[in-house]
Amino acid sequence: MSALELKDLHEWVIKGQLRTIPGVSEVNTWGGQTKQFQIVVDPALLAQHGLTLHDVALRVQENNTNFGGGYIEHASEQFTLLGAGRATTPEDFGNIVIASHEGTPVLLRDVADIRIGASPPAGAALRQGRDRLRHGDHAERRERQAVDRAGEGAHRARCGCRPA
Repeated sequence: MSALELKDLHEWVIKGQLRTIPGVSEVNTWGGQTKQFQIVVDPALLAQHGLTLHDVALRVQENNTNFGGGYIEHASEQFTLLGAGRATTPEDFGNIVIASHEGTPVLLRDVADIRIGASPPAGAALRQGRDRLRHGDHAERRERQAVDRAGEGAHRARCGCRPA
């Protein structure tokens, strides 16, 4: 696993399991790489379409939020609607419409390269000069119990599953 995948596993699976152990009051993460969607805009393509970075940022923000959609009543039941606009893949971001010229949409992927990468580090946890991911808690003597429980979480991470 890459440092990015390890940190993702730690944040989504292992950290939660460590918090369930009696006596563990806090779990901290040091090091690793934090997953980030990176939008690398081509200034020449922006200019070609008469757009600015502000236009791109605004459209990405507008198209990547959740919103309440009200409710529908049917057969004596009420169904709540939620508009989920969260982009979860680079392709989702690439399909965001940022402008329209004469009825033709300009998509984010038309002016930018979208990829997953590591966010710039805010600090470092190193061992022998290499980046490391560590977790710590205030009851380290019980850490072994959580590591034993994490096997299932590691399996879920390998299969791409997320905890409910």
